[in-house]
Amino acid sequence: MVLRSDPSSLDSEGTRVIPTAASSRLFVFGPQCLSFDQQSANCLRSQLQRSDELIWILDALSALPCFWDTLKKSVSVLQQSNGQTHLQKLAIWIRTGDPERLAWPLPNVLLTPLVVALHMVELKKAAPFMYDNADPSSHIPARVLGLCTGLLSSMAVACSNSWSELKHNGSAAIRLAMLIGAVVDAVDESLPQSSQAASLSVFWTQNGGRQKLESVIEAVDKVSP
Repeated sequence: MVLRSDPSSLDSEGTRVIPTAASSRLFVFGPQCLSFDQQSANCLRSQLQRSDELIWILDALSALPCFWDTLKKSVSVLQQSNGQTHLQKLAIWIRTGDPERLAWPLPNVLLTPLVVALHMVELKKAAPFMYDNADPSSHIPARVLGLCTGLLSSMAVACSNSWSELKHNGSAAIRLAMLIGAVVDAVDESLPQSSQAASLSVFWTQNGGRQKLESVIEAVDKVSP
């Protein structure tokens, strides 16, 4: 079984749950979800609010602004960052659902922790009985793999033997995601516009797509100044 991703249904890019044997599964947590938009955010918030078992994720996200002052003192590149403003707007959006609170596309300081939150929701949907028994030896055997941002989610799951532990480790992963995203934003903002990072993702559905892409790139190179 392969669960393909769809941000509108609360699945982030590249997330997979793959059986590797009769008694085990491989959980693959995908990278940064660049297609995460306002509709995706609203779906995520709605899902979290409807589930008592997932409310801890809302609490973890809402608490992120509380850690900013400590981070600024420890990470010099954050001194001139406006990450705290973004985090405060995130907390208000979580509480009110006001879509005007978030600016799109989201900065990494918000997007990265939201992707980890998305992974936690996906895990609960894909393996609702993973931690049901209090006896760790009875848990569903599983292996985890994380790609990019998914590395944080995979570590939280790999270190957890119960939903209680996952709440603790998942909350820590969300905080780490916020820190990483904030540093990425701050470094990018400190650079001249011509040196700031950009990301482009391309895919094709028919044979010969790569050749067409390469011909387009070659044509652009010839006309670029």
